[in-house]
Amino acid sequence: MKGLLLKDLYMMRKYCWMMLAVIVLFTAVSFVDKANMFFQFYPIVIISVLPVTILGYDEKCHWDVYGQVFPYSRKQLVTVKYLLGLILVCAMWLLLAAIQFFGSVVNHSGGQGDLWSFLLIVLSTGFLASGFLMPIIFKFGTEKGRLAFMIVIVLICAGSAGMTSLPSNILFRFPLSTGAVALIAFAASSIILFLSWIVSVKIYERKEF
Repeated sequence: MKGLLLKDLYMMRKYCWMMLAVIVLFTAVSFVDKANMFFQFYPIVIISVLPVTILGYDEKCHWDVYGQVFPYSRKQLVTVKYLLGLILVCAMWLLLAAIQFFGSVVNHSGGQGDLWSFLLIVLSTGFLASGFLMPIIFKFGTEKGRLAFMIVIVLICAGSAGMTSLPSNILFRFPLSTGAVALIAFAASSIILFLSWIVSVKIYERKEF
C-alpha cells in the first residue's frame, strides 16, 4: 500500500502541479474574499477529485492492466485512491481551517461556533465529491465519466455554497441548530464515502481488463 501511495504522490507532483497551483491561488483568494462562497469550497472540491485525475493517467499508460501483475489485490488498488483523496482533503481542510481562524483573530469577528459549523460543511463537501464520483469513474472510466465529473463538481459547489449563504432567519424555522446540521452533514458524508468505497471495491473486483 505504501508503494502504491508513493506512486500516486509522485504522479501528482509531476502531472498535477498546475492544478495544485490553482488550488493554492483560490485558497489565498478565499482569505481575502470571504463573502464569495465559491472561493471557500472550490479548493477542497478540486483537491478531493485529484485521485480521479491520477486514475486518468493510470488508464492512459495502462497501469490499470499492468498493475494486475503486482502482488496487490484489486481492493488495495481501489483503497489507495480513497486513501489519497482522504489525505488530500484533510490536509486542505486543515489549511482552510487555519486560514479561517487566523482571519477571525485578525478581524476580531468571533463566532467560533459558526466557523466550526462552516468548516464541517466544507469538509463534508470534500467527502461528498469523492464519494459520488469514485464509483462512477471505477465503473465507466475517466473518459466516459467526464460528464458525471463536471455535473458533480457543479452541483456540490453550488449546493454547499447555497446552503451556507441562506439568510440566518431561515435557520430559525428548523428545529436543529446550525452546528447540529453541520454535524449531521459530516456524519452523512462520511457514511456516503465509506459506502462509496465498498461499492467501488465490488465494481473493480468484477471488472474485466
